[in-house]
Amino acid sequence: MLRQILVAGVFHADPHPGNVLLLTDGRLGLLDFGSVGRLDGGVREALQRLLLALDRGDPAGATDALLGVVARPDKVDEELTTLVPVLRRLPRRVDRIASALERGRLGVNVRLFADERDRRHVSALVHQVLLTVLGGVAGIMAVMLLGTPGGPMVTATLSLYALFGYHLLAVAAILALRVLVVIFRTGR
Repeated sequence: MLRQILVAGVFHADPHPGNVLLLTDGRLGLLDFGSVGRLDGGVREALQRLLLALDRGDPAGATDALLGVVARPDKVDEELTTLVPVLRRLPRRVDRIASALERGRLGVNVRLFADERDRRHVSALVHQVLLTVLGGVAGIMAVMLLGTPGGPMVTATLSLYALFGYHLLAVAAILALRVLVVIFRTGR
């Protein structure tokens, strides 16, 4: 049958025991050629590739070959056809997970920040939060120092508290501007 289908392209389409005759020399003879199938070269080649892919356990090759055998629709979701083997194994895997849960032997291995991009992103966020907090604290301290009367005088009109307050106010403004620049730059 495989020689008829894959090599000749013409095959007996009704091979049941009533249509097969054992000849005296041990060969098989076919009867009732009322139902005969014909395959063109492209379909025969696709069937050959399908059988080879099945023998090798190659799901991607089998999918490609199968698309050459069947009538192909205008649009084929190949991301979905590659998921078929995974979906077929899914119930068995869910059963294994449920069994492990019942026995209390389920372990999970999580690697946080395994990707360098994740580490950079979190580091940048922490950096921004830290700059924001430092700018806020410097601003609050500046207002408190500028509002505090007295203290040692650096000049006739400027106290040491006011001098520190103005410097902290400048630091707070610089940090706030730095945070705003980064926010607006990444917002694009």
